[in-house]
Amino acid sequence: LKLLHKPGRWATRSSVPEEQRSRRQRALQVLAVSAELGAANFVTITSSSEGSMTSSSGKHPDEEDAVVRGIARGIYQMRFVIVIAWVILAVALAPCAWLTLLRSSPMTKTAPGGTESSAAMEIFESHFPSLAVLRREMVVFKCKEHCPSGPGSVLTQGYVQQIVDLIEQYGSVNPGSITQLYSYYSFTGNQFGSNPMLAKDGQSILVQWVWRVPPEDKPKAEAFVNRLQQKINEINWMQDPNVPGALDVSGTGFVFLDHALKTTLIEEIPVHEIQTIWLPFLILACALGSPRMLLLALVPMPIEILVSFGIMYFVSLKTTVLQYGLMMMLMLCTSLSFDYALFTLTRYAEEREAGEEVADAIITVISQSGRVVVISGCVLVIAWGAMLGLPSPFNGFALASGSMIIVCVLVQLTFVPSLLAILPFLGPPKSENGRRKVADAMENDSLMIKDEECFLPASPRSHFEEARAKAAPHMKSIWFNLGGFITMFPVNIIVPLLIYLAMAPLTMRMSKNFDLAHFKFKMGHSYQLTEPRTSHEWKTLLQIQNDFPSQSGTLMPMLIIATNVLPDASPRLLADSNGAGSFESGFNQSAFFQNVTDAVSRGVDHASHQSLTTPPPLDVRDQAFFDASCKMVNTLIRSTKGKSYELTADSFLSTTFHGQDAETGEVTCLQYSQIHFVQSSYLLQKFLMSHVSKQLQSLWDQLVSQENHAMLTFVFPSSDPFSPEAFELAQMMRDVLQNETQAGNAELPGLTFLTFSPGSVMMDLIDVTSGLLPICFAVCAVTCLLFVACWFGAVFIPFKLLLTVVVPITWTFGAGLYVYEDGLLQSWGVTYPGLIPTGDSGIDWTVPMFSLTFMMGLALDYEIFLFERIREFRLEGFSDREAIQLGLAATGSVISAAGLIMALTFVAQLLGSVPVTNQLGFILVFSIVVDTFIVRSILVPAMLSIFPASNYWPAKMPAVESTEMPLWSGSEGDEDDSGYDESD
Repeated sequence: LKLLHKPGRWATRSSVPEEQRSRRQRALQVLAVSAELGAANFVTITSSSEGSMTSSSGKHPDEEDAVVRGIARGIYQMRFVIVIAWVILAVALAPCAWLTLLRSSPMTKTAPGGTESSAAMEIFESHFPSLAVLRREMVVFKCKEHCPSGPGSVLTQGYVQQIVDLIEQYGSVNPGSITQLYSYYSFTGNQFGSNPMLAKDGQSILVQWVWRVPPEDKPKAEAFVNRLQQKINEINWMQDPNVPGALDVSGTGFVFLDHALKTTLIEEIPVHEIQTIWLPFLILACALGSPRMLLLALVPMPIEILVSFGIMYFVSLKTTVLQYGLMMMLMLCTSLSFDYALFTLTRYAEEREAGEEVADAIITVISQSGRVVVISGCVLVIAWGAMLGLPSPFNGFALASGSMIIVCVLVQLTFVPSLLAILPFLGPPKSENGRRKVADAMENDSLMIKDEECFLPASPRSHFEEARAKAAPHMKSIWFNLGGFITMFPVNIIVPLLIYLAMAPLTMRMSKNFDLAHFKFKMGHSYQLTEPRTSHEWKTLLQIQNDFPSQSGTLMPMLIIATNVLPDASPRLLADSNGAGSFESGFNQSAFFQNVTDAVSRGVDHASHQSLTTPPPLDVRDQAFFDASCKMVNTLIRSTKGKSYELTADSFLSTTFHGQDAETGEVTCLQYSQIHFVQSSYLLQKFLMSHVSKQLQSLWDQLVSQENHAMLTFVFPSSDPFSPEAFELAQMMRDVLQNETQAGNAELPGLTFLTFSPGSVMMDLIDVTSGLLPICFAVCAVTCLLFVACWFGAVFIPFKLLLTVVVPITWTFGAGLYVYEDGLLQSWGVTYPGLIPTGDSGIDWTVPMFSLTFMMGLALDYEIFLFERIREFRLEGFSDREAIQLGLAATGSVISAAGLIMALTFVAQLLGSVPVTNQLGFILVFSIVVDTFIVRSILVPAMLSIFPASNYWPAKMPAVESTEMPLWSGSEGDEDDSGYDESD
């Protein structure tokens, strides 16, 4: 209908007879048309031309509604173009989506900028440029039964040679990629000491190689590992367990483990999704009431996956894309597609039931339900966006999740309505009941509404009666009865207090793992948490580490560099040393280089007592350097004696010492002249010690820089490289090496010792992120709550929601700590691996990083849905308590179904074999269930019923039209559950 503004056509209440005014008010109620022009109550309404439409409520839309409905109308008119465009975009990005899978990485261990690991890595790479891309891999041949003569038979040698040939073939195709290649048979000639490739019990032998695997060559390396695994499977297939000397062959290493993790995730996620997805399907089908409409929730999912994954390919060119990020994208795709379909398609069914045409129903869905979808997307994007404040790779995880959320919102608001408009048979048919009622009313009253005929609208009272009639079905809901009980004084105070009291142990448990003094989380860390329990690569690694000498059995050695040549970047860093780059971890990169420079100064003063000058580059081919290096190692041995991570002479590898002193247990220092003699003697090289000379030269090339200005020392600890013991060892080594550096050396001015290892990198990464995460969460909470305040124009509502959002998050992490750190369920007899601790590591440190802000956004998301409906009922004239009851009743089934769908989607992670994904799944499922059935159903209504006027301030709410509505269905004084009399 059009609203005409023509002079002389206004009608006043006094100029219209009472009977005629009553009939016209009844006509407007039947047609659901209402127009309001402010306090004057003057209106003029005429019949519309073909194609014009009103909102479903009958109210004339304001300017904002007009813009939204204009967009919705444009989507409907462009429906064919939109559907074709989305399909073309998905097909075009499909190759990029596949490349994203290939380029994805497991949890990377990159040192955050400004940390000691980052500064040490800069110095290491200045002398050993390819150090960061070197990877060690191993293949072990183990006797299935006890072999009296060991596994070194002629047949075994043939198997070993097949593996070696494949590795050498890869090296020939990729020149410079293989830097070292050793096997048991490489050490069977003249040598010092025992064969390092033979197990301690003599029942296993090794093939070991080191290769360069830069990021661009990672797919190529994984393809080779897959080919090598096929050869290993072939050898194992040929073994007869009844024949003596039968072997069990297996491989492990960096690329082996990464490839196994990726393969496991790719294989498990679809299987577990299929195993659990039938439950969300069933819930969605019951909520929609139509199998055909269920197709509308499934068809968009391939498009969302291909488009979002394709977008992430371009992100992967700039930053790391985690495999966990892709896994989360799949989870979000399933849950959001179902949730948004639930919100939009149920509204479409309501419109069709009311007798709306397809075009009108779709435009109403886009303009009304689309608001809910947009709000949801905005809140979730804000929540994930807070992770951009964390270092890599978490920022890539945030981008991955954010891209999926945005794509889901766009597809649900454009592609799904357009597809439904093109194929309307997928939706429910139009009901004629609504139209028939209008026709009957027009015939009985003989109403003839002509162009430019003027009459008065329904009074406010009649509008409220219409609202009460629409609210009548909600009064029969169990949620309505629950709201009546929860909002009753003093129940609305006692029940929340009881809930908070019951959940207090969970909050207290979480507080034990939060360092309030430093404002950071304290979580577990272990390499075992990130590897599949079913992975034979991880078991092989543990076996090798236990059976072989530490120098050959440790996959991730620690490195020590000795040099006095700092990188060119250090002067610039020193120039910017005004506290820049400092973190709460206590490390300042500029201060770090300043300490190094101070040590250089002391060394120069000892040597020449002159002013500070840059010392000349040292040459490691000097006996003074050999003595200093040997002294440093012996200091480390003495410092770790008696500790759980005790280091021995066998834990080190260098060219400056060899073997163990029988009396002290320390290393035996070598003379450089001995090394030089073996390297330079023609007789030894060609005849007497050719094998040893070749091995020594290979070791020298590996440990000494090209300019002879720096030397590496390898340290092989026996503990998990990411365990608490490894972190304690890394910190102790830093302290010892700093003391050795500051002590100075008169013969070697500026000699500096630094350590670097995967464990130290992880230690710094955890330290930085655990300090930044609470800050990011606080920013997320403040931003989301400000968004809510601005959206609803209410100042105090964020403070009420704060207690119902933040405190329940502590319950979730407290429950997780009880399960995975304290073993509560295990003590109750639960044996399922996904719900019991993995070792003594507790909850992995990445779980809060991946889940904290997401839980914030998800909790606030559902509460916004509820409060928006409560506010709508309050604006229609219901009292504060009535509005809360009706809002809870109107959203109860929908939000409950959406919460169940979301929770069941993440149950798939509990079924996997990767401990960290099990923990993440438990945290998310627990959080969603608590938020859906405790927070949203009980706490939020109770909180809103306390000082309810503050829910909307400073916005002005209309006067309460009636307080006669029952507090629960079937209460006294409400014969027809609604108080609405058809005779009106």
